[in-house]
Amino acid sequence: MASADDLAVYGLLGGKAPDAKKAPNAARWYNHVTGLLSSSFPGKGEGLKKAEPKKAAAPAPAAGVDKTSKDYVKKVAKAVKEGGKKGVDIAGAADMTLGLEFFCTTMEVPDGDIELLEHCLTGANKEVEPDAEERKGGSGHIGKAFFSAGNASLAIVTYVPPKLIEKVRADEWMAAIAGAVGAEVEGYASQGYCRAVMVANPDKGKFSIKEKDVALDKAFEYLRSKGAFPEDDGGDDSDDYCFGDDALDEYM
Repeated sequence: MASADDLAVYGLLGGKAPDAKKAPNAARWYNHVTGLLSSSFPGKGEGLKKAEPKKAAAPAPAAGVDKTSKDYVKKVAKAVKEGGKKGVDIAGAADMTLGLEFFCTTMEVPDGDIELLEHCLTGANKEVEPDAEERKGGSGHIGKAFFSAGNASLAIVTYVPPKLIEKVRADEWMAAIAGAVGAEVEGYASQGYCRAVMVANPDKGKFSIKEKDVALDKAFEYLRSKGAFPEDDGGDDSDDYCFGDDALDEYM
């Protein structure tokens, strides 16, 4: 029999037997252990093989839209452009009305996609390039709530520049809006920025376009509660939207 110590020493020799002339006893011991191992493990030994690394599994396709596709990249550019145009309108309306600090409006290109809606906000807040052929952006100094309704969801973002945070906080503004339509706040919410998504549920009568109007009303209501938006004078509710939504022509 061979002990554990015998096997340990045998392994250290690396398959090379001791010289029988210089160390006859060691050579005899080596041959004895070799015989024991041969009877216990018949067959030709192949030695240790380096394990082949397993091939990494192909990543599962991302759920939803492929954001690296050309179509999506084009949508991003369109979203930035839409936001840039709306930003100029917002800045112009603020100049015309003197003192307008907050604005609520809808965006079409995102179609309920929250990240595309964020790109709209980026375009609206971008500084105007004086040498550009078309003016875009320029409303980074104005607080905003942007909404985009699609078949599957309603996307909402709120933005408040640092100088206006004492009046309205983006996260608290969003909490009021999201609570009114059952939207879920996503990602990091801060005093200056927040985003939320409401998933449509037609089976329960929850439609994005319908809930968008509810969310807009709540956005204006919250601003009024903070003294950050003109009080309702009792006129047609649609009058509110001259400071938001799509009725900007009379100020341009």
